Parts: sequence; C-alpha cells; structure tokens
Amino acid sequence: MRQDFLLQIVQHERAQMTRVGDDEIVQLAQGIWHSMLKLPLMPIERPDISECLSACVQISGEWTGAVRIDCSEGAARRIAAAFFGLSADEVAREQMVDALGEVANMIAGSLKPLLPNPCHISLPSVVNGPNDELNIREWQLMHACKFDLNGGSVKISVLEATGRPQAGTISTGS
Repeated sequence: MRQDFLLQIVQHERAQMTRVGDDEIVQLAQGIWHSMLKLPLMPIERPDISECLSACVQISGEWTGAVRIDCSEGAARRIAAAFFGLSADEVAREQMVDALGEVANMIAGSLKPLLPNPCHISLPSVVNGPNDELNIREWQLMHACKFDLNGGSVKISVLEATGRPQAGTISTGS
C-alpha cells in the first residue's frame, strides 16, 4: 500500500514537470535574451561548445533538478558585454562568469512557476568547462535546447534529480 502511494507521488511530480517542454524553455530563453540583453537567440540543431563556461542553478522542493547553461567563450563574452554595457574586447573573465550565472538564475527563476510548488532555487555555480565538476545529484536529462548567439553557441538543459548528491560532471555533448 505504501509503495502505491509513493508511486502516485512520483507520477504526480512527473506529470507536473510535463508542463515544461522545449517550447517553453525556448520562449523563456529568447524572452530573457531579448529583453535583458538585446541579443538574438536562434534555435539550432548542433552547437559547437568545445571551449565553454557552464552555469548551474539547482532546484529543490516538490521537484528536484537543475537548470544548466553551457556556452562557448564567444557567446559568454557577448552575454557579458551586453549585460555590463561593454564592448566584447573590454570584457574580463570574471564578468563572463558573473553574467552567465545571472542568466542561469533568470532562466531557473522563470521556470520556477511552471514547476510543482513549493520549490526553491540555489545561487548559481559557474565552472570553466564541460570537464569541471559541479556538485549535483545523480540526474536525468529532461530537456536540452541549443541556440546560436551571433556565431556563439548556447545550450540550456533541464535536469531532474534521480538520486543522492554527489560530485559529478554533466556532459555538454548534444
């Protein structure tokens, strides 16, 4: 009987998560890039994100997971330039890290109302590439939306936690 009850809870949480799909993520991302950064963000099939920065905001509560943004250095530079009102050549690495963390926070905050309540978002973590570690839970990729940003690449992933916290890497592969 208890197993049936737990199964119903899991099924309810998954049903709630189905309110978030690729279309919603694309719309939220394009809205944030347009309104906050004044930059075009165009969906693409295969981004080139070999040299990248990655930002992650974890979500906990009725639904547990994360929003992760991986972007090429060129895209990170364009985001920071728009965010701080600078030219791309004036942008320092710390500004790219700050801007990408803020954008990840905006995406997670925009997704939060679409998730089962209550849920809370963490402060963003930013690392220097796909092989750096983020302290996350075991996860399952739910959505991965890929974009072109004026010749730079951006990938936004929504991940659902499936196990206990552990140090681990999240592949930026397509």
